[in-house]
Amino acid sequence: GINAEYGEQRINQAMVFVDNHQCGQIHYRSGQEVYELDCRGTEGSVVWIKQDSGFLSLCELEVLVEEEDLPTVPEFSNVAEGRPATQSTTWGPIGGASNAVDGITNKWYSGKSCTSTRRRNGNWWTVVLDKEETVTSVVVHSRLDGCCYRKINGAKVWLEDSSGKRTLCDTISYDHVKTPIIVVPCGGTASKVTITQENGILTMCEVEVLVVEETVEPTEEDENDGDEEGGEDEDEGDDEGDENEEDDEDDEEDNEEEENEEENEDEDDEEDEDEDGDNDGEEEEDDKGDDEGDGNDEEDGDEEEDDEEEDNE
Repeated sequence: GINAEYGEQRINQAMVFVDNHQCGQIHYRSGQEVYELDCRGTEGSVVWIKQDSGFLSLCELEVLVEEEDLPTVPEFSNVAEGRPATQSTTWGPIGGASNAVDGITNKWYSGKSCTSTRRRNGNWWTVVLDKEETVTSVVVHSRLDGCCYRKINGAKVWLEDSSGKRTLCDTISYDHVKTPIIVVPCGGTASKVTITQENGILTMCEVEVLVVEETVEPTEEDENDGDEEGGEDEDEGDDEGDENEEDDEDDEEDNEEEENEEENEDEDDEEDEDEDGDNDGEEEEDDKGDDEGDGNDEEDGDEEEDDEEEDNE
């Protein structure tokens, strides 16, 4: 999809290519901002637009692919950072060779993180890798200072293997209109990476040596370990379930015991109440008996008094 400038006809008759295959040609329509061309699944690595009739002006280009067709982008590691570095000569107190592998990409010499040799012929800078690596590219971060950004021009990037054999990756061609980050393709094995400058000062702010990270695929042992761990987790889950069931059973037994104790306490209370009732009845009968006895005693006393009065008469 191409987003053209509104009201502009400069996109008219532009041709769209995937590599060397032409997908189609754009025909300008007044008021239309977005143009879509169907490339019908054409495979390629470069999409480009050609305009033969004058200016080419557009605002956005989108290249759409099916999700399953997206390329796998590898992950890269910088194996130069923190490794030992040396250089042919050093200019000043802050231009040491290790500045190019300190992980700092400040591109101004005043930042104290750039290297610099003295002015002489045959200057070089070398970093020793931890082991022999398959290097895909070397990234050089050049300086932005007005005096020195051109000094990286003409520098050569070399790979050196463990036998001491050197292979040239490329020669840097740089001017001030390009980005200060220069990617030099390599594609070889190396235990050292060297950058040389035959004529003049060699100065840089960071050097990255990129290798593709190794993807560790799971082995059968790892898969078996995973299955065993899964089985252990299930066993643990079963054990926990059994423990929970046992706890539930214990709780039910405790509840039953508590209920039985409460019932026994209720029965004891009822028996105590019945006994108290019986005792109270007996005490009332005793009291009645005592009252009756007292009445009889009084009657006997009255009878005795009557007999005495009769005798006196």
